[in-house]
Amino acid sequence: YEERYASQLSGGERQRIALARSLIIEPTLLLLDEPLSNLDLKLRVQMRVELATMQREVGITTLYVTHDQGEAMAMSDRIAVMDHGRIKQVGTPTEIYNFPQDKFVADFIGEANIFSGKILERNETEIKISTDSDLTLFALPAEEELKGSVYVSVRPEAIKLYKQRPPLKNAFGGSIEAIEYLGSYVKCHICLNNNQKVVAHILYTKQVPDYFSPGKKIYVGWEHEDCTLINR
Repeated sequence: YEERYASQLSGGERQRIALARSLIIEPTLLLLDEPLSNLDLKLRVQMRVELATMQREVGITTLYVTHDQGEAMAMSDRIAVMDHGRIKQVGTPTEIYNFPQDKFVADFIGEANIFSGKILERNETEIKISTDSDLTLFALPAEEELKGSVYVSVRPEAIKLYKQRPPLKNAFGGSIEAIEYLGSYVKCHICLNNNQKVVAHILYTKQVPDYFSPGKKIYVGWEHEDCTLINR
């Protein structure tokens, strides 16, 4: 490629050249603004690994701006989630995903089923919540101080589907409205009997398309610890 101009190279090759030009001056801070946005999916994943490896090797603090949540989760030591120019939460990828501090962060990072409700009872082992859609949910006691009105966030991968009602307190009947096959998992759009809509991610097996299909009556359920409580 020595005789080629940069304009004659592929997108991934141009990205490598731009990165080399930035690194050769040995900056103390490197800013990457949507560096992989113009690449196809496979090349984006490949470059993501290369960038993360490079950053660890050279040890330069890197500020990486992206709208791709997968990139942010996979590459970051710390993530800052912003809304209209204001930082809503800063933390590790695990903290941001599993312990969102407000509704925006819970809804923005990944997918989440968010219920609005009020705390009915609380003790040392569980918190009982009544949602605005007339569901009764149960969660583990929260470390932070909770007000009376809360949001309950439940990640789609935490929701399991059953043919019969499971022995869980957070268990509800409903029907499947739509199925999306996404390779490694199946995305199920479910309407509960009270018309509350939820989404579940079911790990794909060859039996899934036959077992769960649109129009099927099913039950959904999740554990107490899968509920994240957020003050309203």
